Amino acid sequence: MTEIVFDEFSHTYYVDGQRKDSVTQCLGEYLKVEISGAVFYVHTLSGAVISKDIFEAAQDFGTALHKAVHLLLKGNLDISAIHPDLLGSVLAVQDWLFNNVAEWMLAEQRFYSRRYDFCGCLDIYGRLKKYPRGRDLLDIKTGLSWDMADPQTAAYQQLIVENVPGAARAETRRWVLHVPRDGSDCDLIRMNRKDSFGYFLNMLQAKRWRDASR
Repeated sequence: MTEIVFDEFSHTYYVDGQRKDSVTQCLGEYLKVEISGAVFYVHTLSGAVISKDIFEAAQDFGTALHKAVHLLLKGNLDISAIHPDLLGSVLAVQDWLFNNVAEWMLAEQRFYSRRYDFCGCLDIYGRLKKYPRGRDLLDIKTGLSWDMADPQTAAYQQLIVENVPGAARAETRRWVLHVPRDGSDCDLIRMNRKDSFGYFLNMLQAKRWRDASR
C-alpha cells in the first residue's frame, strides 16, 4: 500500500520515502523575490507585487480556514475556539455548505498519481444539491486571485479518477468556493476550461526540467 507523508513545514510530499512534486508547487502562482533586502511575492502571470507581511498573513489565514473547514466537515469543530478574525469566514462556509451540499465524500484528502507521479491535497469532494447526478470538486479560495485554480482543480480531478472508486465513470464538476475574509457570503465559480490539465502537465514537466538543471 502506498504511504503518503506530508511535511507541512516545507510543504513537501513523500511517497514510500521518495520526494514527489505537488500540484501547487508545480503551478507556482507566486514567486518570492528579494529586492534591496526587502522580500516580496510577485504574481507570475499578472506581475502584481505583494509585500511579504501581507502575503504571508493571507497565506496563514487561508491555511487556518482550510483546517477549520476540515474539522467542520468531520463534526469536530469547536466554534468557541475559533479566532475572531477567522470566525466570520468559518460561519459563512458553514452556512453555505449546509444550504448547498447534498453529501460530501472527501475533505482535505491527499492523493498520489501513479500515472503522472505527483501529489496533491483536494479540499472538498461530494455532490451539490442542485445536481442530481455526478460529483463536485470544490477548492476553497480566500484571496482575490485564483488564476491557477482551473489547472489546479483539473490536477485534483486526475488524482480522484485514479484513487476514488467509481470516479472515472462519474461526471466531475470543478469549482472554486470563494470565501471573503470579511465574513460575507461565499461565491461559487465554475472551472471548466478543456485545456486545464494539459497546462498543468506542461508546468509539471517544466518544474522537473528546472530541478534537473540545478
